Amino acid sequence: PTRRALLSRLAAGAAGAALGVAGTLAWHAGSGGGGAAAPARPTRRGTSAPAPAGLPPTALWRYDDDAAATELLPITGAGRFLATRNETLSGHDLRTGKEVWDLPDLRGFTTPRKVPGDRVLVNTGSDLKLCALGDGRIEWADQRLYQRDVVVGAVLATAGDTAWLLLQPYLSDSEERSVVAFDLAARRERWRTPLPKGLGPRLSATAAGGTVIVEALPEDDPHRDPYDTRSLSIAGFDRATGELAWKRTYQDISVGPHSSVVDAEGRLYFLSPGSVHAYDTATGRRLWTSRAGADTEHGPPLRARSVLCTTGGITNVLALDADTGHTRWDQDLDEDVTHHDLGAMAVSSSGRTLFVPTRRQLAALDLETGERLWQLVVTGLETFDPLQLVTAPGTLLIAQPSAVIAIPTR
Repeated sequence: PTRRALLSRLAAGAAGAALGVAGTLAWHAGSGGGGAAAPARPTRRGTSAPAPAGLPPTALWRYDDDAAATELLPITGAGRFLATRNETLSGHDLRTGKEVWDLPDLRGFTTPRKVPGDRVLVNTGSDLKLCALGDGRIEWADQRLYQRDVVVGAVLATAGDTAWLLLQPYLSDSEERSVVAFDLAARRERWRTPLPKGLGPRLSATAAGGTVIVEALPEDDPHRDPYDTRSLSIAGFDRATGELAWKRTYQDISVGPHSSVVDAEGRLYFLSPGSVHAYDTATGRRLWTSRAGADTEHGPPLRARSVLCTTGGITNVLALDADTGHTRWDQDLDEDVTHHDLGAMAVSSSGRTLFVPTRRQLAALDLETGERLWQLVVTGLETFDPLQLVTAPGTLLIAQPSAVIAIPTR
């Protein structure tokens, strides 16, 4: 381990030992001064009385980063969680927060992806590395896709022993880019297909049945006007052959990168000013449109179990039936928020609890009913960005760049 890694481990141990809930997690003003209260029923739009929240759980540990550069990654396994810090990927113990291993000098690093066997595939910018989550051991490193003028731009998605990669020019203005299906067991290409025009530069991918769905994401402009709209380009590739099956473009999507989501069944959900839409990507057929609670000042939508969850400044949290678009429930958070304040939601490993983060607060809601289980204010951390959340079995990780806090979940 590096000298910096050793210092980080010592800091984690000291912070974990000294952690007290009073110094880290504060009660929301509506919780009755810290006393336990009966869980609230969902507050309907138009009501003014705040719903009392129950008692949040006590923190398990806290890991501090004096450099304030920590970013959680949505990957856990083998008793570990992953974080990045100044071009270094690190694996931490889920029980204590202590750093266990690190992979430094990732200058061209992009988001890694978990693969079966508690392993993670990392694009370092100069090669692909398959690493064990438990101890960071490198199973193999492969440079064959990295040529003088072509590199792997990102690991878009993984499923089973296949990874779908973005192949792009190195230091070139050329728009010629390809999607590659890479066999992780045999370490060879299965197919390579050029991307159609209009897909780029940032992409996301979802494996849905026999199709790999690739969506173009816009840049995240912090100064954007939330009332502006954009177009959305999306394409489907045959999972076995790589053949382009279809390509579609949708208009009047709410501006910003957090206005759409594709689920494992191949359905596209997106937000427009004043409405939410669902489409079957295979046929292009519109499935439903809802105007319930559609808010221009919104956060990233989340597809979980049988619902699509959205957040906004007016109706803070809304759950729509994923099949019909009918409103299941809505809940207020007793906080004035804009799109800058709303973070990415997460669901507990049990699938029972929805966690809704803002810059200052975290609310836990029953995913089935919208009942507010508890709500807390996180203090002692910088609040420039919304709280980062990652769930693991029985645990929720809450982070800002300066610290990670773990609490138990039901």
